[in-house]
Amino acid sequence: MLFKACACCIVCGRSRLGGWGYSPLMPVTPGVGVGLSPLAQWLVLPLLTAWFVRRQLIAAG
Repeated sequence: MLFKACACCIVCGRSRLGGWGYSPLMPVTPGVGVGLSPLAQWLVLPLLTAWFVRRQLIAAG
């Protein structure tokens, strides 16, 4: 998770330097300046992966 947070900060920092930017259609979180979709992926996918792995481990016995 720490690596992902650092990578997100680097990418967002580059966007402020003019490397790239979000489309005007992309909802951006206020104050942070990160797109809503990437933020949701960063929060939801690790939790979903942990749930799935735990379910598989319990089923395997």
